[in-house]
Amino acid sequence: MIQRLWQCGLGVLLLLCAWQSYAQQVVYPINQYCNVHVLSISSAKTASHNKKPQMGWENVQLPDVWDERWKNYNGGAWYKIEWEWFCEREHRLNQPIVFALDFLNSAGAVYLNQDLLWASQHLEERQSKT
Repeated sequence: MIQRLWQCGLGVLLLLCAWQSYAQQVVYPINQYCNVHVLSISSAKTASHNKKPQMGWENVQLPDVWDERWKNYNGGAWYKIEWEWFCEREHRLNQPIVFALDFLNSAGAVYLNQDLLWASQHLEERQSKT
């Protein structure tokens, strides 16, 4: 009896793990045959907005609330979204993919790979003239 309960509990645990893994994968349709798959979203603290951190990346969900993870942190952060697109069967993607951000909570910049796509005019603090 105990072994059967243990097996049932293990089955439920595996089912929950599989559901959690599936729930974190985000898929955005491009057309009826092609999709963008978001593989991961992570964030890292940074001392420089010009250089991507090499270490310290943590998986996050968006929207992200820093104070839940980094108590009293008031520095900068990088976010990394890893994604791929996939088309079914022999279909090809013959149109551009559009990337859009609803908002940035503060000043920021957006890169695709290493290329700067956009930067807020308030990203750099102004230097004092005194």
